[in-house]
Amino acid sequence: LYNVAARESSTAEAIAKAVLAVDPGLILYGLSGSFLIERGNEVGLKTANEAFADRRYEANGQLRSRLLPDSLITDSESATAQVKQICLENTVQAVDGTNISIKVDSICIHGDGPTAAVLAKSIADLLDEINVSIRSLRD
Repeated sequence: LYNVAARESSTAEAIAKAVLAVDPGLILYGLSGSFLIERGNEVGLKTANEAFADRRYEANGQLRSRLLPDSLITDSESATAQVKQICLENTVQAVDGTNISIKVDSICIHGDGPTAAVLAKSIADLLDEINVSIRSLRD
């Protein structure tokens, strides 16, 4: 549903309105620059642009399909390099080699991967090293 809402405006709008109806104080997380973020902002929700440490991106800013073999990043060196680029340059390298603009309020690390804990530690160390503060979006 997350990925559908990222690329389909009507789905994103329905989700944003549902979240607003439940609690207008909630923060709506969505893929950076997606329809979910746009529709959330339009209905008056606070939104968080989410970027991914362990996923590859297409040139249009969408996440690469998990059905493709190169969609996941499993090594901490590549994941931290991607997070560093996202945080310092506000860009991410797409699978075709182009750099695309990205806004980030939150970094996602998928917990279902065998290297999730290692990635999380490496990324926390990187954020500390480059002096990016970890803060609450409610602040």
